[in-house]
Amino acid sequence: KAGAALMRALDSAAPGQIIFVIGLSGSGKSELRQEAMWKYAGRPEAWGVGKLPVLSVRATPSDKSYFSPKEFMGRLLLSVNEPNLEWLRRAQDSRATPDTIHLELESKLSSDLWHQLSRSRSEMAMRAVFERTARARSLRAIFIEEAASITHVHGNQLPGDHMVNYMCLAEEVGVALVLFGVPRVNALWQGNAEIRRRSKFVYVRRYRSDTAEDRRNFARLLVTLSRRYEFADSKLVVRTASRTYHATAG
Repeated sequence: KAGAALMRALDSAAPGQIIFVIGLSGSGKSELRQEAMWKYAGRPEAWGVGKLPVLSVRATPSDKSYFSPKEFMGRLLLSVNEPNLEWLRRAQDSRATPDTIHLELESKLSSDLWHQLSRSRSEMAMRAVFERTARARSLRAIFIEEAASITHVHGNQLPGDHMVNYMCLAEEVGVALVLFGVPRVNALWQGNAEIRRRSKFVYVRRYRSDTAEDRRNFARLLVTLSRRYEFADSKLVVRTASRTYHATAG
């Protein structure tokens, strides 16, 4: 249901649209993001040369556990200049994990070359390059994981201030912003009527043990997650699905 709601929101999104996807940790938001990217982007052969309809980044705190707008802008710039299309494997390979593109980006961001580049450029300079490149690539949507990290601000700042900045960026480039986060992400729109007015909300609820469809979906999620590890018994996660459900509260 959340997947269908997200696709409806994306299909009707105007430039500058904000879509919040909210759910508890482990509820399947990353898998939902990967599936939505694949469906929304369509077949790569239809994109056009040099085009990139979607990209995905993490909003990870980096400045002494606070959110850094400059570091985040660097993530956007690197992602649009050197896109990792590993998420496209989702169409052919169910073993492809949602975190692959983020792990490669983290490796690039820690390189000496990138540190030198980020020190020599201001946030606004990186933003200007990002905007030009995003338009040239016909970017249509930016998927932001761990969006609740944007709420980790210094005492003299408000989370909504960052959100207004990214809302303006989305309008300038002509893209939709899709933010995935845990419930505390609500700090990004609280107290700002303009952000709330421009936002759509998709809620990823917990799996219910008394619903057959939810039990099947929870088991499928466990199987997907288990592919990241090596189990001597490949069916172990399915046999222990009920115990795992109760241990994690769905």
